[in-house]
This record gives sequence, structure tokens and C-alpha cells, in this order.
Amino acid sequence: MGASKPTIVDVAQAAGVAVGTASNALSGKGRVSGATRARVAKAAAELAYVPNRGASGLPTGKSMAIGIRFGHDSTIPGGAFFIEVLDAAAEAADKAGYGLLIRRSGRPLGEQVDAEIVVDPTENDDLVSANAVPVISIGRNEQPSVPWVDVDHRAVMSTLLDHLADLASGEGGAWFVTLPQRLGFVEALEDSFREWCAEHDRTAGVLEIPDASEEVVEIVLREIENRGSPALIVTALDRQAVGVRHALAAAGLDAPVGSASDGVVLGLLDPPVSAMSLDGAAHGETAVRMVLDWIRTGEAPGNVLLPARLRIRS
Repeated sequence: MGASKPTIVDVAQAAGVAVGTASNALSGKGRVSGATRARVAKAAAELAYVPNRGASGLPTGKSMAIGIRFGHDSTIPGGAFFIEVLDAAAEAADKAGYGLLIRRSGRPLGEQVDAEIVVDPTENDDLVSANAVPVISIGRNEQPSVPWVDVDHRAVMSTLLDHLADLASGEGGAWFVTLPQRLGFVEALEDSFREWCAEHDRTAGVLEIPDASEEVVEIVLREIENRGSPALIVTALDRQAVGVRHALAAAGLDAPVGSASDGVVLGLLDPPVSAMSLDGAAHGETAVRMVLDWIRTGEAPGNVLLPARLRIRS
């Protein structure tokens, strides 16, 4: 058996550049300096590299695109975390010479992508691609063949509640403004919330509200009228926390509020809202790295658990 043919990855390593830069240098695309083009061309010549024209000049896949979709009702959910995921994933893919293709959940991509990333899959999602391409989920899933990257959302909730309880006056109930979708992270947060309330002898109120802040304000105000003021309120997303803060202000209340997902806007509120920083950028970058490694080696990666930290603002 003869030696394997050199790939664009070998050329990039020999030239000391990213795979995407090597591809652009050889194809004449992109903004690549003359010196870099010459260095890449020299490396390709020394390796006797022959581009695979059937794969857009790159042998790592058929389309050089990675698909990404969300298990939410909207194509791109509201919340800073999801924007951070997309931005970092697009940057990481671009550095490797790949494009990022966003689609609505449930629509097949077929031959259009070499891998898929599914953000917050639901229990009904069939994550195994009909195209037999690598699939990674951001958020845990129940399918053993699909690796995931995630944080410990149960620990996220308990950490946040412990902080808010230190700020709360009295022993009143705790409210959790959650989402109606049965997403994995939502259920983990809810389970942890109920357990914490039981352990701390607080009445647990769970409000399922879409993340649009206008609806949050309206529903929270109505619940305050019906139930009275809670001792503390925690939300699933940063946008929901904005609505909760506005509702409390309209009702003349000042219960501590915390979000299980951070966003810069929470620091601009008065008073500001403490939150758990989940680092959406790390999720997006890690997921892309996992699928690229899978494409390159043919072996599925292991699951990755990322850290989360409390950002105290109140």
C-alpha cells in the first residue's frame, strides 16, 4: 500500500498557516498576502499536493459547510448566549476554511453540509443525520452516538439561588420564569429549582413564559396581583430577566432577580441583575472543533463539560 496523498491540512501545517488560509492562497480567493501565497505554494509543491477539485479544492469534506440549527421555535432564539454561540462557531469554522449554514429545526440539509451542530435538541429530535455526517449537540441529548458540549445546569441553578437567597428579605416563595419548550437545559433548571425550594422550605412558583420581554412584564405583573410578591425570582434567559426587572419596578417591588444565562444588558439595568456566565463563545468554538476533529480523524469525540461562573452584580 502506497503512502497517503498529502492533504490541504498537510500543506497548511508545512506553511505554518490555517487551513482556510492555505485553501485561499492556492485558489486565489480571500485576502492573503503575496508572501503567504508564495509560502503556501512552495509547501504544496514540495509535498506534491494535488487539489481535489471535486471537493471545492479541499479534501476534508464534500461541501466545506457545517450546518447549525436550534431546537427552539425561532431560527435564532433571543438571548445573548445564542448570539455568542453563532459568532464563535462562524469564526472557528471560517478559520478552518468552512462556512456555517443556519437552518430552521427539522429541515433536512442532505448533501449541503459535512457536519451538523444542534443547539438545545428536544427529546423528539432525531439527531442522527440521514446524510451520515458527524453531529454534535450543544446541550445534552439521549442518543449515545451524538456527542455533546454543555454545562451543569443543575449546579447553575443552585448556585444562583444560593446567591439570591442571601439577598432576599423574608422567607417568601421563589419564582422561576422558564420557557414553554421542553428543552434539556430547561428541564434541568426546573428540576434543580424545585429541589432547592423543597430543601429551603420555600414555595416554588414556575412560570412558563416565552422570552419576549413584553410578555414577561405582562404575565409577571398579573402573577404578582394573584399571588403577591415573591422573595426572589430567577429566569432561564437574560431577556426574561429584563422583563422581570421592569415588572417589579412597575409594581413598586425590589425582590432580587437572577438569570441562569448572562447578557451585557443585565449590567445596564437599575439595579443590575446577577447571572451565570455560560460562555456561549466557548460552546460554539468547542462544538466546531469537535466536528472538525471528527471529520479529520473519522472518530467521534467524547462529551465536553464546560465551566460556568456566577457574575455578581447585586
